[in-house]
Amino acid sequence: VEDHALERADGGFGYIDSYLYLYRLDAEPKRLAAINASEQRVITPKAVDLWEDGPRLGITTAGYGGSRQVLFSWADRAFDKPPQINAWDTPPGAADGAYTEDGAWITASSLLDAWVIHGAGTEVQVVPAGKPSTRTLDSRLGELLFFTEMMAPWGKTDGPLSRFTCETCHHEGYTDGRTHFTGREHGGLKVHASTRPLLGLFNNAPYFSRALDQSMTQMVHSEFKVANRHNGRDPWFELTTLDIKWLHHVVGREPLRLSAEKLRAAFMAFLIDFTHRRNPAADHAAFTAAEKRGAEVFRDRCASCHDARLIAEDPNSAVPFERWEKLVLSPPGPLVWNTAEYAKTGVLPYVHEDGARIPTLRRLYKKWPYFTNGSAKSLAEVVDRFAYDARSSLHDQGAPAMTRLPADDKAALLAFLDLL
Repeated sequence: VEDHALERADGGFGYIDSYLYLYRLDAEPKRLAAINASEQRVITPKAVDLWEDGPRLGITTAGYGGSRQVLFSWADRAFDKPPQINAWDTPPGAADGAYTEDGAWITASSLLDAWVIHGAGTEVQVVPAGKPSTRTLDSRLGELLFFTEMMAPWGKTDGPLSRFTCETCHHEGYTDGRTHFTGREHGGLKVHASTRPLLGLFNNAPYFSRALDQSMTQMVHSEFKVANRHNGRDPWFELTTLDIKWLHHVVGREPLRLSAEKLRAAFMAFLIDFTHRRNPAADHAAFTAAEKRGAEVFRDRCASCHDARLIAEDPNSAVPFERWEKLVLSPPGPLVWNTAEYAKTGVLPYVHEDGARIPTLRRLYKKWPYFTNGSAKSLAEVVDRFAYDARSSLHDQGAPAMTRLPADDKAALLAFLDLL
């Protein structure tokens, strides 16, 4: 992603184009080139191949979220000059790629569930791989809205303007570790926020750190609005297979018109399906002694905010302590470990007058850095900063008189958190 601070001052997203960086790695690593790949509609490139042809060095790539295959090359390795660019249209979803002996470039498209073959001078071939998807068409269209530029196909790359997808910040639906300036202030301090995962949203309303979107319907409207903030288009738009040239690979050759309402319904269908994979650490049938003790510490010190609920906004979905072990170690690991409430935890500045919406701890190992402002770089730091007394618990700004967790309880709590 563009090596520039994210700009959110006007409610949009600025300076988040996808970039390719070329480095020489030796005793003194050096950046040789920085290429704005989004200018060529190569968005979130994952399939990247570096090649040499005598004095010429080049990069072949295709955007996971874009619609082009591009070859960037430098004659005589003159990296101080712009590269030569050759580009071809291609469907999105390229997760990896490789050259064949006859010079064709084959990519694996996980969005199309297909092999995409780019032969020299020939039309792109899309060859289905594996069994046909059993997901609904709406869910597959929603996946494309999430991972490709289909949600904002008229994006620009001038100055702060950017072509991007949800995955630009939410890598594989989780995070890329970024902490960005929100464009807001609170108490005279600039408010920064860390990226949150977008998996498991269905039972985790309201949404994001300020919890301003109370329902998934409201949140989806907001996402279309912010994605199209800078392109001059009304976010309430429709799309056809003429607008998205590669869409026939998913919906077939018959002309199709997707209304604004249909697009939002599809996005919601995908987000409902888009849930967490099994936690690899939860691979045993019963808690270890350390995990059991950690669960007890969590119950006594953490669960007043991070409640063991199946649905964040429904207090009646809370499960008793006796069921934690079975649910935590089950493949879905479905507990969200939060509520729909705000809390003032001492992590400053607050994003809202009432603090910040209590975050989910589900699949905590995939969320980094920690706290709303991203100030904790490890879970060990999170538990080190925790303090409590008879009246409150704080994650930061704890007074000296407040109690800290003893070392044994910290270790046990970390063992339990690793399972969530």
